[in-house]
Amino acid sequence: MSDDELREKVRDLMFDNIKAGLSPYLKKHYCYVMPSPGNYPFQWWWDTCFNIFILCALNETALAKQNLVSLFRMQKKNGFVGHMIFWESLIRDGNVAKNQKISSLGSCQ
Repeated sequence: MSDDELREKVRDLMFDNIKAGLSPYLKKHYCYVMPSPGNYPFQWWWDTCFNIFILCALNETALAKQNLVSLFRMQKKNGFVGHMIFWESLIRDGNVAKNQKISSLGSCQ
């Protein structure tokens, strides 16, 4: 496989794994590359950082920037950025809680 063929396969994989929208719970827009759609569809801090490097190497800087913005969109005032962001669901007691309002889940903000 040539370098160009590999580059196109990586680009296709990255674009196939894009997830974007408006979080129904957090009321914020997001756009990121999922690490593994079937197993890890959430935005993970570590994976997002690696994906940003890959996207920049592919000269997809606009998408890299969107991934970075999404990651830091949930940054706390004290600088904390969570390890994972559940844009489309909320986790409570280890279970995914869907179609519930944030106010009914206590500390989710």
